[in-house]
Amino acid sequence: MYEIFPIVAGAIIALLVPRFLVGKEQRWVMAIAGIGAAALATLMANEEWFFILIDLALVFAAMAATLYVVRYIRERNTLRLP
Repeated sequence: MYEIFPIVAGAIIALLVPRFLVGKEQRWVMAIAGIGAAALATLMANEEWFFILIDLALVFAAMAATLYVVRYIRERNTLRLP
């Protein structure tokens, strides 16, 4: 149950941050928000602190998957000329 939060948080971060920021700022904000979401997930689950590594992996994997899907959908709908 507690492992849902990092995945959803990573997806939400990946969807919202690119709408408001661009460039290097976007990467920094996504990294800091991802670390914060993982720390919050660890606190919510009342786990030991070394479990933050698992939550970090879940958050950043969800971010990467969401960004990939959004990029795929955006490029799929474009017409490429030969």
